[in-house]
Amino acid sequence: MDSLSLRAGERYDLSLEISTNGAYPYRDIWMKVTHNLTDTFLQNDTLHFRITDDYGRWLGHGVGGINQLSQPLFMALPLNRASNYVVKLQQVMDVDPLPGIEKIGIKVTAQRKQ
Repeated sequence: MDSLSLRAGERYDLSLEISTNGAYPYRDIWMKVTHNLTDTFLQNDTLHFRITDDYGRWLGHGVGGINQLSQPLFMALPLNRASNYVVKLQQVMDVDPLPGIEKIGIKVTAQRKQ
């Protein structure tokens, strides 16, 4: 995250952005997120995200066979230093590579001041 223009003391929202196509065979995805956002030491979190509803309809939005889903990771996270943040994503499903995953990443958005 060193390439981002982060300002110490401001709050940021981080979300997981997942793009899938029709070949993704599961209703969910399990991800391991390694980060040092809340401490100087790396922490591991295993997170579960739903990709479809109970009827198999894709969550999120899409066009042309590609579906985009945004899932919150951290909301209103105060960042106390301007650099040296690490965020790593790893899927922890039974299949590798996962079919139907087009791309996955993290979106960082500064909270607007009221």
